[in-house]
Amino acid sequence: YRLPEVAKGIAAGETIWIPEGEKDADNLAALGLIATTSPGGAGKWRVEYNATFRGAVVRILPDNDVAGERHAQQVVRHLEGIAKEVRIVRLGGAGKDVSDWLEAGGSREGLLELARETSAPSPSVASEESQAQWPSLDPRALHGLAGEIVAAIEPHTEADPAALLFQF
Repeated sequence: YRLPEVAKGIAAGETIWIPEGEKDADNLAALGLIATTSPGGAGKWRVEYNATFRGAVVRILPDNDVAGERHAQQVVRHLEGIAKEVRIVRLGGAGKDVSDWLEAGGSREGLLELARETSAPSPSVASEESQAQWPSLDPRALHGLAGEIVAAIEPHTEADPAALLFQF
């Protein structure tokens, strides 16, 4: 989503924001930030998106729910070692997402300040957090013909990619 702007932003060394939905990405773009999302909502990050973010500075803005947190952790696992830097920026508050946060009075400056205050997750912290949640398939498992088939089927089902791979 918004791939041309994302590619230009990465080349220019700008921060790329990844909220959970298109509406959120559009609201961030209206603030002058470069934003994208994975189509289909939480849990729909695909391995083929990873290469786009090589060398990027990424800030993930999860929705304020369990699915949002799982999605943020999934994106972190996919982009570790590919992106230059990945951080999860949690907005807190009563709103569900960054759009709600902005409607409640949040601003570009406030968002940038929160991002500056957010420390990068270390691999050990990301691993500990993911152990408390549903396990996620390592993207390296999705190579070859089996990976291509799982990538083709996964967007059209609620099945876990690991289950699809196992069944294949």
